[in-house]
Parts: sequence; C-alpha cells; structure tokens
Amino acid sequence: MTPSTDFFLSFDAPESVKKHVVNACYDCHSNTTKYTWFDNVMPIGWWVDNTILKGKTSLNFSVWEQYEGWHKLNLLSAIEFDLKTSKMPPKNYTEYHKSAELSNDQRQEIIDWISTIDRPSLVISKTNNYNYAQD
Repeated sequence: MTPSTDFFLSFDAPESVKKHVVNACYDCHSNTTKYTWFDNVMPIGWWVDNTILKGKTSLNFSVWEQYEGWHKLNLLSAIEFDLKTSKMPPKNYTEYHKSAELSNDQRQEIIDWISTIDRPSLVISKTNNYNYAQD
C-alpha cells in the first residue's frame, strides 16, 4: 500500500516514469522494500540492510510530503544529478538486483519529467495566508 505522503501522490507523473522510479529506487528509498531470497543470506543481508538504511536516510519517497519545501528542492536536484552522473542506482546494487537497472533512455525520461515540476510551488506553504496589503 502506498502511504498518503508518497512522492507520486504529490505529482502527476506518467505511468512509465512511475514504473522506472519504483523499480529502480523504491527498494532502497521507500518503506516498500522488496527483498530477494539472497538478501536474507548473511553477510549479504547486512550489506543490503545497511544500503537501504543509508538510502532511506538520504531520501525516503514514502514520506515525501513530510519534507520541508527547501528539502524537496534539494532532493529533486540530487535525483537529477545522481541520474545524470549514473550514481544511482549504484552499480554494486544493480549487479544483483537487475530490475533496478535503468537504461539511458529511462534515465533521461525521469530527468525530463523532473524538470517539469513546478519548483516554486514546493516552497510556498499551502497554509500561508499572509496578506501584507493594508486597507
């Protein structure tokens, strides 16, 4: 089940982008990790758990709406950078988790979609009712 604060509940993304991001990112960057049988074999399991803990600490798509606006901006920039430089998903992870691999076209599709996100709206509070005009 997708939490009510999930990344894709905040944005209207094409289904292909959702699929690519969920397949390549959500195992380490959300609360919906899908373990393979060998992820439970030690010492591999310890490495996988540590990788997932680090991933969720830096970005957790499941709690996207709980982040402050400035943090969301930073995360979007980091996602773009990490995709452009092929830092994510890491090769040592995709070597054993083939479903997390992204082609160059898939990377570009995600980057292109992220560039369409209205970033100023992320930092403007929806509850900000300030009215500076004086009568």
